[in-house]
Amino acid sequence: MSIFTTGHAMSGLDLLEEMFRTDDVQERLSRFMHKEACVNSVFVDTDITAEQRLEYTEVHIKYCEMLEQILQEFFEAHPEHSKEEVLEELSRIDNSDDTLVCAPYIAAGIDYKNFVALVQQWKESYDSDAMC
Repeated sequence: MSIFTTGHAMSGLDLLEEMFRTDDVQERLSRFMHKEACVNSVFVDTDITAEQRLEYTEVHIKYCEMLEQILQEFFEAHPEHSKEEVLEELSRIDNSDDTLVCAPYIAAGIDYKNFVALVQQWKESYDSDAMC
C-alpha cells in the first residue's frame, strides 16, 4: 500500500506522515530522544517487565506534551481532517508495517510500553553510531 496517494486528495494520515518526514519534526524528535535517552541517561533499564522508575513516567509525560504540540500544529494546518479520522486510519495499518515514520512515535504517545520500546530502539541504533 502506498502511503502517498496520487490523483486525488491526500488522506489525513498521508499528510501527517508527510509532516513527520520533515526536517523540523525529525529534528524535534531526535533532539528529545537524544536528550532523554542519552544525555540525561534516565532510561538505564528499559526492561518493561521490571519495576518502572518515576523518572521514566515523567519523561513519557514530556514526550506526550511534545507530541501533542506536533499534532496540534498538524490539525491547525489541516482543519479538514479530524483526530478521529487520522486515528482510525492508523488503526487500520499493520503494526509490522515500518514504512510509516509517524506510526511508532504516535503509538509511543498512546501507550507507555510503546514509548519504552521506542526509547530502547533509539538507544540501540544510536549507541552503535556513537550518537549518545
